[in-house]
Amino acid sequence: MSVWQGDIDFTKVKEAGKDIVYIRAGYGIAQDRKFRENAEGAKAAKLKRGFYFYVTALNVAEAQKQAKFFADLIKDDSYECIPAVDFEQFSGLTKAETNDIAIAFIETLAEHTNTTPMFYSSSYRTASLWEDALTRYPLWVANYSGENIPKTGIWQKWVGWQHSDKGEVSGISCKVDLDFFTEDVFIEKHQNGCQRELPFTDVRGDEWYYMAICNLYESHMVSGVSKTTFAPWEDAKRDMAVDVLYRLDGRQGVLNATNFKDVAEGKWYSRGILWAKENRIAVGYGNELYHPQRGIKREELVEILYRYAKLKGYDVALLKDGPISKFRDIDEAEKWAFDGLMWAIDRGILIGTPHETLAPKEIATRGQMVVMVNRFMSEYKV
Repeated sequence: MSVWQGDIDFTKVKEAGKDIVYIRAGYGIAQDRKFRENAEGAKAAKLKRGFYFYVTALNVAEAQKQAKFFADLIKDDSYECIPAVDFEQFSGLTKAETNDIAIAFIETLAEHTNTTPMFYSSSYRTASLWEDALTRYPLWVANYSGENIPKTGIWQKWVGWQHSDKGEVSGISCKVDLDFFTEDVFIEKHQNGCQRELPFTDVRGDEWYYMAICNLYESHMVSGVSKTTFAPWEDAKRDMAVDVLYRLDGRQGVLNATNFKDVAEGKWYSRGILWAKENRIAVGYGNELYHPQRGIKREELVEILYRYAKLKGYDVALLKDGPISKFRDIDEAEKWAFDGLMWAIDRGILIGTPHETLAPKEIATRGQMVVMVNRFMSEYKV
């Protein structure tokens, strides 16, 4: 439902046997003129509501901005069905650019809504345009062919099926889309949240790093800088970066390595750094130094994740061509970091800054580090 349907009598829609309505919240950086009216009308009629957004972004930075705008539009409203992303405007974009924009939008939306959004597409495009990284999100597929089961392309199943764009429903004066939805469309099936309350007073539920901190904290992979603060904007240190992977790996034993000269025995990070050295995940600096308390650069963080993926035998082959060329500062990265950066961008582990830069030499924040590790775990289902 959008401004294009004009005035809607949602009570009649409900009486016609409809249970779920999807309402357009906005497009680009504009709110649909009927959004609030439609949202209130559907709520008053006791219809189950979902909100969708029409994406017009032409690059990753615009996608992130529009996703945040969508999240802000719906953050103060309750809704029963997962938010949906409608991306159909691709003029002048390559396939790789289109996929980058889609991933950037839906990941940003997921981070800001603390739930799993749904991706809307036609059957044709699910088979010819989109790439595997999007299949981690539920599919709302448009297929008007009259088939009993719509084709879903690279997705294994659909959550929503738009089977007609010429429907007639009492209470709506024009033709309207008709859909079937499964139980997986309901937000209770996807709502992210900590199983136990976070003790950190500086981590709000609407922050982009909230779910990542939840997941890693509950898995005993990270802790705060104190009992009540996590400090997501402070620098991530080199000791913490390898220790979190050491914990992810189950604190595997160390056989033969001797530690770096500046890593004392008995520190909380000593075993993790020793494990990272033995497995060539961390090679340190010259003269057998590691500098555990130094902030870790973004390219360094990506590199240790990349090396860990190869250590575990995970598939690190690139899924698409040229995902790194759009970043204006790629030449600032060290040569040894280039393969890892390409892999991280390709797999959605690193999506860059809002200004289409990688900032490879910047020190990663604790929030950024946790988000990247969480994306890594999601990508490889660990």
